Amino acid sequence: NSQVVISAGPISMNTPQIGRIEKSEVFRLRMQLEKSHEQILQLAALLREADHRIKNSLQIASSLIHAEARRSSSEELRNALMAAAARIQAISMVHDALQETGGESQVDLGHLMEMMCHSMQDLCDGKAEIDLYLGDMSLSLPVTFTRPLMLLVNEIIVNALRHAFPADRRGKISV
Repeated sequence: NSQVVISAGPISMNTPQIGRIEKSEVFRLRMQLEKSHEQILQLAALLREADHRIKNSLQIASSLIHAEARRSSSEELRNALMAAAARIQAISMVHDALQETGGESQVDLGHLMEMMCHSMQDLCDGKAEIDLYLGDMSLSLPVTFTRPLMLLVNEIIVNALRHAFPADRRGKISV
């Protein structure tokens, strides 16, 4: 009957034994650990697949709404649809950036803002020249602050595009 001895110090004849674990128990625990590791790998693969599908779904929704906005003859409806598409696009960008971090809790705000400002240029189509300028944003923020901040900045830019430049007025938006 073979056993593994667990002790607090070097084993000698005088060392008191704290407990004994049989080899069969060690084997059983190793098998459970390997099974758990395999399950973690499977769940990670499923999570990556779900993230990919979510990102694609958000991009498709944004594109469909954007296309519908271009077909609309109502200026008010077109603006509302473009704003909705921009919000969905902002959520998609944050989601994508979070996946690129590999689970880190910090996100590069400058990179996200730059991506968002580039996508917002589409909202400027059909208007007079409106330039979006992005200031220095070399800053990393926790994910919990990044999501609401991106949506807030998105909303501010959409409102500025919608209300600050009537009658195809030229202008500049600085973020």
